[in-house]
Amino acid sequence: MLPALRMSRHALTGTVVALMACERSATAPTEATAPPPSFSVVTNQERPFAFNVPGCSERVHVSGTFHVVLTSTVSESGETTDRFHINADGAGLGLTSGAAYSFHEVINTTDHASDGTPRVSSGNDTEVLHGEGGAPDLFFRQHYQLTVNANGEVTVDFNNIESICS
Repeated sequence: MLPALRMSRHALTGTVVALMACERSATAPTEATAPPPSFSVVTNQERPFAFNVPGCSERVHVSGTFHVVLTSTVSESGETTDRFHINADGAGLGLTSGAAYSFHEVINTTDHASDGTPRVSSGNDTEVLHGEGGAPDLFFRQHYQLTVNANGEVTVDFNNIESICS
């Protein structure tokens, strides 16, 4: 079950970023011909979602709304910091039992880079799938960090995952 959960987080993040990149809105950043020496761009959007997640005893189809905030900052020295935050709230339906669930997830990631080469990437993901009427609850938490030194060597690489069914 854990590899599927882990993979779905990366797929979720990639999907949301791709969706955000495909649409221009009033809050989307506009292209500048000559950016100032130091600047930040903030994107703040709400998006619908629908996908299946592995629950404790069955797959659950969840749907709802993502609230996505993406902040990208470039310092005068050229260092970039990207912060990605998602709040997801929705409802779920057990694909086998038909049990009702509420779904809540918070994802925070931060990437620091210089000259386009990642140096530190870290994040937290917390998901709660609350079963109603006796259906089991799922609590999922992930914390990861990847650090690359100036020679391109990985110096820190960890991924802690906790998944509890109750």
